Amino acid sequence: RSFGSSWDRRMHARMGCQSSCNQNTAEEAVVERSAAPLESTEQGAKAETHLVFSYGSNSLSQLCGRFTPIPTAASLRPRPATLEAYVRVFAGASKGWGSEESPSGVSTVIRAQGAVDGLLVELTGAQRDALDVSEGVAKGIYERQEETVVVPGAGLMTCEVYVKSDTSFLHPPSPEYLMAIGEMLRERRGLLGSADDAPIVLNPLKSGELGQLEDVAESVVFPATWTAEHIDALTMGQFVILWNVRLPEGRKWKMPKDMASVRTKLGNVGVASVSQLRSARNDINAKLSGAGEKNFSPTALQALDELFSL
Repeated sequence: RSFGSSWDRRMHARMGCQSSCNQNTAEEAVVERSAAPLESTEQGAKAETHLVFSYGSNSLSQLCGRFTPIPTAASLRPRPATLEAYVRVFAGASKGWGSEESPSGVSTVIRAQGAVDGLLVELTGAQRDALDVSEGVAKGIYERQEETVVVPGAGLMTCEVYVKSDTSFLHPPSPEYLMAIGEMLRERRGLLGSADDAPIVLNPLKSGELGQLEDVAESVVFPATWTAEHIDALTMGQFVILWNVRLPEGRKWKMPKDMASVRTKLGNVGVASVSQLRSARNDINAKLSGAGEKNFSPTALQALDELFSL
C-alpha cells in the first residue's frame, strides 16, 4: 500500500508535482559522453566515461547493486540535475516491478511543460554497457535523443536521453516502483544539502491517446523522515527497497530481482508484513534455516536493526 489521502492531495497542490525499465526492469537514463577520457584503474588505459541522468527507480543504491564489482555511491560522483520541458509518465509493463498477474507501469519522459528531477552520475564504460542492457537499448525498447539537463552550479549539459519507443499506457506503477522513485528523489534532496521537511510527492501521469497528460492515480506521498509508523505501513516489497538503501557500501542487492527473492523467502516462513518481520526479528535466521532458506548476512541484519530502531 502506498501513502495517499485528501491531505496528500492538498500538499501536492501546494508543493507542485515531483512526478516521476525496459519492459521488465529497465530504468530511464540521460547520458552525456565525457569530453575528456579518464585513466582506467582497472585496465591502465584511457577509458571513456559517461554522465547518466536517472529519473526513475535508479537510485544510487539501485545503481550500485546493478554493477559488478559493486561500486560505492561516492565513486559515481552523484549530483542533482533537472531535465526541463519534459514530464515523467508511466508506460509499458514490468513483471519484475509488479507480478505476472499485475505488471507495473514504468517511467519514461515526454515533452510537455514541466521538469523532471533526478540524479546525474558518472559511469565507466563497463557500467554504462551494463546499464544499456537493462535499458533494452539493443532490443529497441528505448531510443536515445539529445537533450540538456540543468545541474546546479554547472549550468546546462548536453546529454542523450533514453525515451521509450512506445509510450502507451498499459498499467499503473506498482507501490514498489513508486517507492523506488521516491528514494531516488530522497537521495537527490540529500545531495542538494537542503533540510527539507516537506513530504516527497509523486503524481503518476500517463500520456493520453491524443497526447494529453492524464492522472494515473491519486498523488502518492512519502514522509520527509521515516518513522516506525510509516515503515510498518509499507508493503513488504517497499520495505525491501528501503532495506537495500540501508545496506552498507559494496553489499547492495540487485533490484527488483532481489526484492522478489527476499519477499518470497520471508513468505516461506510466514512473514508477509513488516510488522510480522519486526516481531520475528530475533529468530528470523533460525526460521529461515528450518525452512531450508539462506540466512540473512550480519550486515543485512544490522541494516534491518537500524530500520527498526527508527
